[in-house]
Amino acid sequence: MKNILIGCPVRNREWILPDYLKALENLDYPKENLAFHFILNDSTDKSKEILLNWKYETMKDGYRYVRI
Repeated sequence: MKNILIGCPVRNREWILPDYLKALENLDYPKENLAFHFILNDSTDKSKEILLNWKYETMKDGYRYVRI
């Protein structure tokens, strides 16, 4: 299988991030071939905290990498 990188700019998305991240977790693709890169842009809400918590939880599941 090929490696896939999913990138996403994020700014004040606390309201939708949990649903978005859950959708990423539900992708039908080998986790070891998935990588995520989030570009955090001047968020004033809890977007960064949500992403960091998700990063450390999902890395336990064997994803290639999560960068913020």
